[in-house]
Amino acid sequence: MIHVLTTLVNHITFGTDEASLAAFQSMLQEVRAEGQPLGSIDFNKLIPMPQELDMRAGFVTNLGLKQYIAFMAESAITAQATLFMPDAERTAVVGAHLTKWGAVELKDPEAWALGKKAFQNLKKYGCPTWVEWSKLNWGSRDNAFNCTALDSTSDTMVFQTSDTAVPKIAAALSEKFPSQNITYHWADEKTKQHLGRMVFQGGKAIEVEIPDEPAALAQAMSAGIWRFQAGMERSVRHTQDGQKKNRHRRPER
Repeated sequence: MIHVLTTLVNHITFGTDEASLAAFQSMLQEVRAEGQPLGSIDFNKLIPMPQELDMRAGFVTNLGLKQYIAFMAESAITAQATLFMPDAERTAVVGAHLTKWGAVELKDPEAWALGKKAFQNLKKYGCPTWVEWSKLNWGSRDNAFNCTALDSTSDTMVFQTSDTAVPKIAAALSEKFPSQNITYHWADEKTKQHLGRMVFQGGKAIEVEIPDEPAALAQAMSAGIWRFQAGMERSVRHTQDGQKKNRHRRPER
């Protein structure tokens, strides 16, 4: 089961002049998820996730990673301790060390293999799996979902994210279209809170409005800082890999 604590609705707009609307349509084509309608967005088109991180995340992987880190740490200590030992004694100590951890691997080979892969990812990318990487690089653990289908007359992209806003995605979009003022709104679809507004140009935030007090939230709502989506029946939950389920929203074990 997927547990999503909060669902945020996100809006992205360019300007209203002819050049901005043309740039918006070009953007829709560039970020469109493979095999999905216009209006969908795949965060990988803006900030690609390394393929090695597309692996099982959750309890078994975390257990294996903990074991493999302990194995590597003990291996370093053993190597240092046996550096000046006679060959026979060093062979015996190293053999005992490998036998000990070999038994750990045999007890749960799946956890060991996942832990080893996660350890290698941690060294190479600073994150063991897609969960940690997506939170760090996208701002949300999941890719976009429930994207509203758009057409050649549309001027607002609407999609949902789990738990958090994704200003890093908006900033990356702004880097691709540096001449455009890109406005990014977000809010909790149920409580109509956790809302904010940012304007980007050239990949940099030039305006930021994130009210955090009830009165400020009410004022922001009345001032139109957040425009809620109408017609969510047109939304489509898209996948990122054709027939495969969206790999960034699969259950953890």
